[in-house]
Order: sequence, then structure tokens, then C-alpha cells
Amino acid sequence: MIREFEVSNYLSFGKKQRCSFRAPAGFGSKKGFVASLSRDSLSAYMVAVGPNASGKSNLLNALFFLLWFIRNSWNIDPDVGIPNLKHFRFDEVSNRKPTEFLLEAEDIQSGTRYRYELVIKNEKVIKEILFQKNINKQWTCIFGRKIKNSNKSNIEYTYELSKNIGITYDKNDFLPNASYVSILRRKKVPAIENFLQMTSHTCSLHMKIHPSDKRPCPKNITCEECLVREINESEELTAFINDFFTRIDSGINIQIKSEENSEYANEPLTKKKYEELKNIYEKYVNSYENMHDKTVRKSKEIPDGLKELKYILDELDTAINKTPETKTNIKLYAQHRVGPKNYLLDFSEESQGLQALIPILIEVHRLLKTGGVFIYDEIERSLHPLVLPVLVSLFSDSRKNKKHAQLLCTTHNVYFLKQLNKYHILLVEKNSEKQSNIWRLADMRGLRAEDNYVTRYLAGAYGAIPKTQSGD
Repeated sequence: MIREFEVSNYLSFGKKQRCSFRAPAGFGSKKGFVASLSRDSLSAYMVAVGPNASGKSNLLNALFFLLWFIRNSWNIDPDVGIPNLKHFRFDEVSNRKPTEFLLEAEDIQSGTRYRYELVIKNEKVIKEILFQKNINKQWTCIFGRKIKNSNKSNIEYTYELSKNIGITYDKNDFLPNASYVSILRRKKVPAIENFLQMTSHTCSLHMKIHPSDKRPCPKNITCEECLVREINESEELTAFINDFFTRIDSGINIQIKSEENSEYANEPLTKKKYEELKNIYEKYVNSYENMHDKTVRKSKEIPDGLKELKYILDELDTAINKTPETKTNIKLYAQHRVGPKNYLLDFSEESQGLQALIPILIEVHRLLKTGGVFIYDEIERSLHPLVLPVLVSLFSDSRKNKKHAQLLCTTHNVYFLKQLNKYHILLVEKNSEKQSNIWRLADMRGLRAEDNYVTRYLAGAYGAIPKTQSGD
């Protein structure tokens, strides 16, 4: 699980900002928290609120970029630099400063903690270190590197490798635009498997880092056909989605139906068109032969152009008259029960909210089985306000979330704050220098147990609220 992460000089974060999932030790038995062997508790979800353009989405982008870089940067072209690395741009000095990240994570089962530090400047890794701390022991370095020579044609690093990592030094593994963790992942080094499991992640659909960062079919969650195929291949996933639809009183169950369609190999070609082409061919052949009968009677050999047309017609004749191919299509339907009867409706005709839930639930189901973090911007989009707590509660259900997956999301549904603990709420706003600041509600002074978070937030008591002006 993620304990905390820090970012500075990235997008709207000029100065260092921290997003902490840590809570007091006694919170481990409360809803939305997990007890840690490190004598504190960790939040299963964090929800960021604040005005439009305050930096909420940038917070998610910062974590997404970091996790992507840790796991997947090995496949970047060495000549393109580091994609989507954007420093703070509202002053004259940040473009000369490094961008810095820090991530601390913990294996809940063993209590082993990991601390990853990354410093990037001029689209090159300046420093990268991964520490490990077993319970009741000191931090030890798994690996570390610092830039030694920044000559563009020959970048060199000083390095440190733990003997326990089980790999020897290869200077070609220290790429200037890729994480060493991603290289070790590609080499399937067992020493970092735990850390990689905790950096597994899924993001909301519109957040992309690099064109090469795409999961192959059928895991591409933007592909409707792949979604249906994935549901069809897993009865457990189908039951999970139907259980959720029951809990939110949607009145439907999903169902997959297979449909067989007979199609010709060349579907656009009809027999009528084929006959027309054949008649044209025969007309030209007859005309050519008759012409030679009346003239000097040269060879009656058919010209190359007509030979080619004859060959094409023979091929088309074979395609037209062959046994039709049978294709099996799978489609997703919504089953509506009215009295004793069930009616099926193509799922594409269902509401936008229910359609939006399908890819979300598929990814949540995956993360609940594997662990990792779900990063979602404006998670309430197209959802009824009462549905949002049900969705988020999947991460606090210990029966479903045995791998301790986490959620980091943003929302404009302030009434959802009623359902949250003060340690679950992040507040985000920009200062007069256009820098985004982050703080937890729990870190503010003067909070009382009986406070109505919604009322006080809307009254401006906590900040991170727009100062609007009416048009009157």
C-alpha cells in the first residue's frame, strides 16, 4: 500500500507537496483504513476536493506519472527524452530546477517498507534510489545511482547495488530516460517483485503519458469489444458487476449472448455486381475475337489486360460461391425483469452512467485481486450521488479487497464528504503565485468530532473553495 508520496516542480506544484495515506494506529479497525505493522494505519482511499483549476487533476497526474515511470519507462525511445515531464511554469527559475518525486509504500502482510526517490532535470535522471526497510530493522539501499557525467553523448552514473538484488552491474541498464526499476522488471528480478506489486495502477481513461504506454488487447479498457470479451471470459467478474448493480438498485443484470452470423468472405461484393463485371468481360472478349475474324487474322490470343480481368473474375466467382463463413459475435445485454418475464436490452441503449460503470468495475475488480492503486479524476461523473459511496466502499470491504488496493480520486460532489473520515479528505487550492497546495482535513486545527464537513466546507471554513461572483 502507498504510505505517502511527494512531488515538486511538476505541473502546478512548484514547491514540495505531500499526499499522505497515513492515519493514527487506532484507525486500523475503522471503515476505510487498514492496520499497519509499522504502528500506524493506512487509508484505503483518498478523495481530493477543491475549485476548478486548483490542481486536483495534477495531483493525480503526478502519482500516475511516477508509477508509470517506475514500471513502464524501459520501452521509451532513448532519443525522445522523458515524455510529459512538465515543470512548474509560472516563474523564471523552475525551468532550471530539477523535478523531484518520493514514494513510500508498505507490504501490509510482512511490514516491509520501500522508499523510492527520483530526481529528473533536463529530461534526464539525475538521481534514483530504492530503499527497503524490514520490520524492526534499518533502511538499506537496494540500488542507487547519481549522474556523474551529463555529456549528452556519453552520460555516466555512479552507482550502488545491493548483493541481495541478484544482478551484476551493466552500464547499459542505467538509461537516462528510464527507471532502473523498470529495467529490473523487464529482467524479472525477484528482489523487486513486492515493490512492483504495490506500484500496479490503473488511471481514468483520459489520462495518458505516452503513445507507447498501451496495454494490449483484451486489456485495453477503451475498447468496447475487449470489455465484453473480458466479461465473457470470467463468471466471477460477471457476478461482481451484477452484485454491484443490485446494490445500487439499477434494476438490471448484465448478460452475454453469442450470436452466429453467416457472411461471405468478401461481404461488399454481391452476385449482381459479379454478373455485371462478367458480362463486361465477355463483351470485350467477343468484340476482340470478331475484330480479328474480319481483319488480318493475327493471333487470337487475349490481351494481358483481359487476361488479368479474367483471373480476377475467377477469384471472385470462387469467393461468391464458396460456403459462407460463420462468425460468432458476443454482445452485452441488460436483463430487465418485469413481473415473471425477463427482457433483454442492448447495453448500448442503457444510461450513460451504467455504461461508464462497466470499465470502472472491470478495473476495480482486477485491482481488488492483484493490489495496487486506482487513480480516477472526477469519479462521480454520470453517477447518482448515492452510488459514489457504494463504489468507494469496495476498497474498504476486507472480504473483497484482500490485496489492499487503494483509490485516489477527485470529486466535485461535496456532499460525499459526509461519508468520509477527516483522514480521507484532501483539500487542494492555488495560492497567489499560482502554485497548488495540498493539505489533509485532518491536519487542520480546530476540527471537532461533531463538525458537519459539508456545511463548514461550503461556508469556506476549510479553504479550497472558489470565490464566485454572481451575474446580478
